[in-house]
Amino acid sequence: MVDTILYFIEGPIMETVLYVFGFAVLIRCLCFAASVLVTSLRATERLQVDDILRTFVGALAPLHRLFAARPIYVTVRYVFHVCMVVTPVWYYGHISYFEMSDLEWYWPPLPDGVVDRLTLTVLFLALFFLFRRLMLDEVRRDSSPQDFILLTVTAAPYLTGYYVTHSLPAPLSFLENHMLDLHIISGEVMIVSVIFLFCTTRLARKKCVGCTACVEQCPTGTLTFQDTSDARTIRYANYLCICCASCMETCPEQAASLRHELSIRKFFNLFRYALNTVAFSRCRNCGALYAPEPQVLKIDRLLEARGIASSEHAGYCSRCKKIVHSSVGAQSAAG
Repeated sequence: MVDTILYFIEGPIMETVLYVFGFAVLIRCLCFAASVLVTSLRATERLQVDDILRTFVGALAPLHRLFAARPIYVTVRYVFHVCMVVTPVWYYGHISYFEMSDLEWYWPPLPDGVVDRLTLTVLFLALFFLFRRLMLDEVRRDSSPQDFILLTVTAAPYLTGYYVTHSLPAPLSFLENHMLDLHIISGEVMIVSVIFLFCTTRLARKKCVGCTACVEQCPTGTLTFQDTSDARTIRYANYLCICCASCMETCPEQAASLRHELSIRKFFNLFRYALNTVAFSRCRNCGALYAPEPQVLKIDRLLEARGIASSEHAGYCSRCKKIVHSSVGAQSAAG
């Protein structure tokens, strides 16, 4: 019975998962390429080869715009993700699976000692990210249950794999007897999860003032904004994003962040969707809507902190501001 289960999860299920994964990766690459080409054509009515190549190269180096400001943070994330990829791809046991399959693929494996160190690095950094989410107030407030699920899904194949390769005793006899099964199943779950895993921009609603600095600095046109009669909406195209972190680098409110998210809906979504919407503020004089309300309130607070009467300088549309300033100037001259 046990051998039958192992054969099933190691054979038909694994083959199906790998074929689906390869097909899904191809689909995502095609969606990304199509989004880049269409955006380039819409912007200039002709293909900008230099910009397109720069976008594709930038996609290979996520967070590169943030490295100067937060080098340790970016380096740790790079180490974590590189170890996550290198460990399973260059482990001899996994390579032998492909060699014995119908594909008959083979590539030189890494020494077992190197694979062990890479595995321990993944597990250590996974614990570090977990500790960071639990202990740092700001990170904990922004965390969701899905963040902890992702960490579990990520660490499980490496933890179970380390147990299997070193024949370590498990805390429960059931786990010890089925550790290989758990390793294969957790690996299949992680592979399927990667299909629907996106690293997307998020805007903290309590921090974002709708200034559109992130939109202006976005190199690929992933972020755009749309003004209606009463509000401004920041919109996002997930297949255009190269995770360069320009939005994080430029946001004056530190409202932008890049977060991993599992989403079947986003896999099939080729269109832009709203990240955040801020209402417009009304002019104190004529009542017209003229600027994002959070931005106006921030200006008021800054002026008050400097001892400047905000009622004389803020809260007015451009037309009424001229009228108010002229009136104040006339009163000063008369006095």
